[in-house]
Amino acid sequence: MSQRSILITGCSVGGIGHAFVKEFQSRGFQVFATARRLESMSELEGVKGVTLIRLDVTDIDSIRTARNKVSSLSGGKLDILINNAGQVLPGSITDLDLTEFKALLEVNYFAPMSMVKEFLPLLLASDDARIVQTSSISGVVHFPFNGAYNMSKAALNAFADALRVELAPFYNIKVINLITGAVTSNIHRPRSLPENSLYKPMELLYLEKREQMSKVKATPTSQYAQQVASEVMKPKPRAWFWLANMSSVSWFLNSFFPRTLLDRIMAKQFGLNEFASRITQKNTHPSPSGKRTVLITGCSADGIGHALAKEFHSRGGRVFATARRLESMSELQKLGITTLKLDVTRIESICEVRDQVKLMTGGALDILVNNAGQENLMAVSDMDMDAARSIFEVNLYGALSMIQEFVQLLIASGEGRIAHIGSIAGIFPLPFSAPYNSSKAAIHALSNTLRVELAPFNIKVINLLTGGVKSNISRPLSLPEDSIYKSIEQSLLQKRVGISQVTALPTAQYAIRVVTELSKPNPRAWFWLGDKSFLCWIFDTFLWKTSLDGIFIKLTGISELIDQVGDRKVKTA
Repeated sequence: MSQRSILITGCSVGGIGHAFVKEFQSRGFQVFATARRLESMSELEGVKGVTLIRLDVTDIDSIRTARNKVSSLSGGKLDILINNAGQVLPGSITDLDLTEFKALLEVNYFAPMSMVKEFLPLLLASDDARIVQTSSISGVVHFPFNGAYNMSKAALNAFADALRVELAPFYNIKVINLITGAVTSNIHRPRSLPENSLYKPMELLYLEKREQMSKVKATPTSQYAQQVASEVMKPKPRAWFWLANMSSVSWFLNSFFPRTLLDRIMAKQFGLNEFASRITQKNTHPSPSGKRTVLITGCSADGIGHALAKEFHSRGGRVFATARRLESMSELQKLGITTLKLDVTRIESICEVRDQVKLMTGGALDILVNNAGQENLMAVSDMDMDAARSIFEVNLYGALSMIQEFVQLLIASGEGRIAHIGSIAGIFPLPFSAPYNSSKAAIHALSNTLRVELAPFNIKVINLLTGGVKSNISRPLSLPEDSIYKSIEQSLLQKRVGISQVTALPTAQYAIRVVTELSKPNPRAWFWLGDKSFLCWIFDTFLWKTSLDGIFIKLTGISELIDQVGDRKVKTA
């Protein structure tokens, strides 16, 4: 039997990846240890069975160079890929620097996707391969002042779920997501608050609380690596593997308690309760007309935003409907709704609309609905990475920029509300839409984190867990000629593309329920609605993570490829 091989990203001294190298080397693996700087792995130099490779996971040329080297040294195959490289970016949501956040996502999310795409041929050549993602409880539990990391790990979790279902036909590959608790690592570093931060008055308290959190008892990296290696090498490893200190508590809270229960715990732990008791809401600016003011993104005809604008308007609200093209909102303009041109991917456009709304409302906004979104159906193995990034530009970065630019107007309202059009795709393993799933999972993490951070300012954050709703968001699925799914293309077109639209809820009905909920004094933090949403809530609340894999494999046509692969194995046996 040939020696088994493993590639690990992020192997600098003192980190989890470094411990992985030592553990798998001790178990007889041919280990390819990678990092951006070879000198950061100097302790591993000369260790038998370990090959050091310079790899920048954010550079596709660097990834391909590493792939070619691994292929030449391992005989054209790879048995285990561990996507471990990661970064953190502490700070509140309203203080996040968008450029830094995008750089974080490049390492924590887009790099694992690129690595899987480029190394998949080598993994398919193995008789028993594993793809392992080093995720975190932060992707499940909403730690305040940690929103960037929370969002990146929530996105990674959704990616792993979609990948697991997409690769189901290839029995030799298993996907394992490591939901990691507190591990001794060199990744977390303190960071002061910006001078214009909403939280600047509590900076000393914030730094003190962060220092306390850093002293939480952590699992040593060597012990963590042993646990991971033992699980990964099992014939049937767990799809979600919770491990290290605090992971059991996090699993218990996530599985059996309402999400808002953590709000009070986190607010107290990070000093937000104490901060809230110090500040008083000043300079509130109720609308001169007495009408509640609402701004909605993505209001083009036939979409959810369009229906929401009409429903808020019918109930007497002063609505600012926005879209990239004014002509796409001509019907709303005829109804007397204020329509504004807005591209959520351009900060200049957002600031221009902010200034217009500020002038027209006297300096306040009651409700912000982040609805603008895109979807692009494609398998991970065929993914256009630029197309994947463009989905995040609209779905996540656009929403984040809107929050940052409009938060002062929402505070001035005295009882502001932020609603995000989330999706059940951010929770369930829906194949062929990993970037969309991940962007919505990140939105869910954004909502959870923001709900705690903005509570002192009397702003409520509502996450709309949307099931099937009539929409024009989806784009057709088109497979390249060399796609591993080409043989079932027609089935995928018929089943996957229309899966959410067959019995979808009309947008008008959806809008009625959303506006009713947002008009309540205490709207639900997570509001499930749309076709099959109640069923999805049951699965998410009471069943295990892989419980829906078989259903989606059948619904999307992947089962046909499983049959084909099975037939080929029988013929070659």
